[in-house]
Amino acid sequence: MSTPYWKLITLRSRWPSARTNSSNARSAWMFGADLNPLIISTEASAGPDPATVVSCGEGDIDTDVTGPASTSAADALLAFLDSGQFRGLMTNGYREYTRSGDETFYAIIIDDRLITHITVTRTADGWAVTHVKAPGC
Repeated sequence: MSTPYWKLITLRSRWPSARTNSSNARSAWMFGADLNPLIISTEASAGPDPATVVSCGEGDIDTDVTGPASTSAADALLAFLDSGQFRGLMTNGYREYTRSGDETFYAIIIDDRLITHITVTRTADGWAVTHVKAPGC
């Protein structure tokens, strides 16, 4: 017996568990994924030059920071964004560039323009955001 069409478009907020029957599991997969992921790509390279971040003139952000320590670079980025130290930073769509085992960069690039550049560094306490460069507009 095939799954009725209306069941395929039923919204689900979670992935099906092992106890879910097969008809529900078929419809849940397409709505269980995060449609706005924090990180959209990863690459082992130096990444874009932070000097190329677009500018709005006065009020631009280019500062050293101390973000919360985390167990991974990605977790450090998420903890920093959740901390609210800089309101208005995008909360998803970052590209990850791993320069070395101790430094990772996250960038928002829109239409080939570098919008935000965040540096995450391994510290004695784990990973933490150490620098942010973004337009102030």
